[in-house]
Amino acid sequence: MFKEEKTRFFLEEDNQLVAEIKWNVLANGDLDVNGTFVDPSQRGKGLAEKLVLEVLEKAKKEDVKILPSCSYVAKYFENHPEVSDLLVK
Repeated sequence: MFKEEKTRFFLEEDNQLVAEIKWNVLANGDLDVNGTFVDPSQRGKGLAEKLVLEVLEKAKKEDVKILPSCSYVAKYFENHPEVSDLLVK
């Protein structure tokens, strides 16, 4: 569903950005997830949560942690303590 580039997962329809989540790679390899975007016409479909889940899977595969600079991602971690092992301490 989502495409991956160097520092983001994203979804486009008809060459228009529909949703994306962006990160910077920190010096130690951890991911500073600093932005989530969903086009207003696509909100309410769970796309932002699906993007977070993609980043969580990436972190697991690469054995890195996540620094949630994005408020949506920070809230996700608050509401899902079962993934707190992926959080930068």
